[in-house]
Amino acid sequence: MSIKTDFITAVERDGFYLMENVLDSDFLKRAKDELESAINKETEYHHDALHRDYGMVLLCCLYGGVFFEIFEIP
Repeated sequence: MSIKTDFITAVERDGFYLMENVLDSDFLKRAKDELESAINKETEYHHDALHRDYGMVLLCCLYGGVFFEIFEIP
């Protein structure tokens, strides 16, 4: 099977397709660090665990960095 066929089959069956080894380890390290920082900021903003969005980052691009760079990867 071709990648195109695999892609179409997965999207029709599962609604998504996972492509492995697209992001290098440096990018993933930076993404993890920036996501952790964004989670901390969101946690501070919502103050307590009773808020339904506590600890969630719903708008990653608000925090820039790798969250914008991901769209530049071919």
